[in-house]
Amino acid sequence: MRSAQKFLNSFRFLPELGALLPADPVPVQPSLRDLDALPDHVDDVVLAMTQKASTTRDRTTGKDAVRVGKQARDRYRAALRHHLRALPHCKPHHNPDPLIDYPSPITDLTTVNDVEGLFAVDHLSASLRRTEEVEHLPGTLSQASAYAYYNNILVILSRNGLLDDETAEIIKSSEFYQQGKELADGMRPATAHWCQNLIADPTKERRFRNLHRLMKRDAEAIIADAKGREMTRTEIERARSLGTCAAASAIEWSGAPIRMANCLGLRLHGSRKNFFVPGQKSASYEFYLPKEETKSGGEVAPIELNADLHGPEVLDWYLETIRPLFPHAEDNIYLFPAVANAGRPLGKGTFDAWFQRASGEVGLHMSFHRWRHGYATLLLDTSWSNLKVAADMLGNTMSVCESNYAWINKKQLHKDGQAIIAERSRQKEAEIIEGRV
Repeated sequence: MRSAQKFLNSFRFLPELGALLPADPVPVQPSLRDLDALPDHVDDVVLAMTQKASTTRDRTTGKDAVRVGKQARDRYRAALRHHLRALPHCKPHHNPDPLIDYPSPITDLTTVNDVEGLFAVDHLSASLRRTEEVEHLPGTLSQASAYAYYNNILVILSRNGLLDDETAEIIKSSEFYQQGKELADGMRPATAHWCQNLIADPTKERRFRNLHRLMKRDAEAIIADAKGREMTRTEIERARSLGTCAAASAIEWSGAPIRMANCLGLRLHGSRKNFFVPGQKSASYEFYLPKEETKSGGEVAPIELNADLHGPEVLDWYLETIRPLFPHAEDNIYLFPAVANAGRPLGKGTFDAWFQRASGEVGLHMSFHRWRHGYATLLLDTSWSNLKVAADMLGNTMSVCESNYAWINKKQLHKDGQAIIAERSRQKEAEIIEGRV
């Protein structure tokens, strides 16, 4: 839009165009940088760091030479500004692990004197976590873009002499960072190998299809052992975590493989309710994602849980048996309530830790992120013609799916190529025999 507005103003001198425009110049929509400007003294440091990272000193002449082009410099500035803008929105987690907690949050950038100090590891970790928290919302960085931004930040810090090995290792070891790299560069070899094993091993595929039922079974065993007495704190915690993972898996398998943030954000009550029990809107469980909560910015139409995939029976059990084990369940609007924070949804870090442990215990080690990969792999291994279906269900473009899962169809493509050559050879041999060649 800004480009169009600038174009109209630049060419309004043409009589044919000027006759269609108002007398005054067309107002130009301000850029994001102008709308959310950093304090001048902070932006000055951003420009200085960008300049230093973009040039190199010629040791022969003593002059500075440009190291990167304008587009790269613009990306550098955007990455640094994103990190700094995110800091006032980062909240302390009060986690005993010092690498996860954010003990000294920044509330006002105008009062900061040591701007370079804002690129220390605790600030970088906090802004990366914040970026992950809102990644599924429209108007925010995608996971692939987040990887590119923080990778650029590490490059800039290194060229400014502000990066140590420990900071680089912590940021690069982030699962969110690694998943972003996977989306930017194509599926990681480890993930592709996991998906290949999933479809090559009937036992693993069977466990994947029944993950929600297996986790439910394990949680029920804990509850059954405590029959006739009060459950211990440990038993409650284990049943609660297993049951929650079972219910989330049921939604993913029998509904749609939605992102973790969308799954944990499903609401049972309130004006923004988007998860419905049978009888409220349909005969089965149903949920939808409003456009302000999807990456594409488009509303996801209502999705019913398929009874043939055993999702509804797991949700029945979860709501009756597991959800009441959460301390603030009755007053919480979320399907998956937080354990300690009343009124809040279950945290992604807590849930993913539960899920990795629960999936490992049933013999299928995976993070929740791999749900989407596994689901798409089964669809596309069934038939490559399901590419559009897989893209729609994942909320991705067909080109992204084709790039990430091309290996699934590779053997078939080779066979198709061999068949084409064989058919051509038969035709040519027939022509020789008929005397036409």
